[in-house]
Amino acid sequence: MPVLHLVIKGCSGAEQEGPEALGWIQTWELPIHHDATKGFLKSNPQKPLLNVVAALERQIFDFLGYQWAPILANFLHIMAVILGIFGTIQYRSKYLMMYAVWLVLWVGWNAFIICFYLEVGRLSQDRDFIMTFNTSLHRSWWMENGPGCLVTPVMNSNLAPEDHHVITVSGCLLDYQYIEVVSSAMQIFLALFGFVYACYVSKVFLEEEDSCKCFCYQSTTGRTAALQNGLS
Repeated sequence: MPVLHLVIKGCSGAEQEGPEALGWIQTWELPIHHDATKGFLKSNPQKPLLNVVAALERQIFDFLGYQWAPILANFLHIMAVILGIFGTIQYRSKYLMMYAVWLVLWVGWNAFIICFYLEVGRLSQDRDFIMTFNTSLHRSWWMENGPGCLVTPVMNSNLAPEDHHVITVSGCLLDYQYIEVVSSAMQIFLALFGFVYACYVSKVFLEEEDSCKCFCYQSTTGRTAALQNGLS
């Protein structure tokens, strides 16, 4: 009795075993229903956009303050958010998993920023210039441009290195350290929601892929048996 190796196309573009190796071809259309995922996206359409807007806002102020380390981290975060959006639109669970992994790193980075500006442990803003990769003495843009801040230049100061000037800042309604802490805390808050979102949607995609594969296997088994009976 001949053994048939057949091919069926379906299941989100994947190739499974089925009836395509003979001249007798049938194309299987296996629709995948993402009702739960679509409902979740309709109820939360602002989540991905809010992440992108928050990252771009932070990127702008870090550029103004010449904070090179945050600039690099923000760029990677924006790319990761775009990857997560693409994974959601194209139903790619692997992209969403990569996005979730990045969010864990992103939370760690923002936690470090909070510790840095609050000078937790041995961290010191006056000694450690981590945010500029030790290439300059620039501080956060909010140091001179915070709400209510009055900047007074100190003329003829011997403390200023080349290409720098000494200033005094007074009258700030909120110190720049706390503005940076609030910004990082907001990023952590959004990242936690994004992590839950990515895990949920990728779980839905994986479950539907598994059910599709199971359906393909059962259909292939039944079709193969019928063809073998017909040839015997």
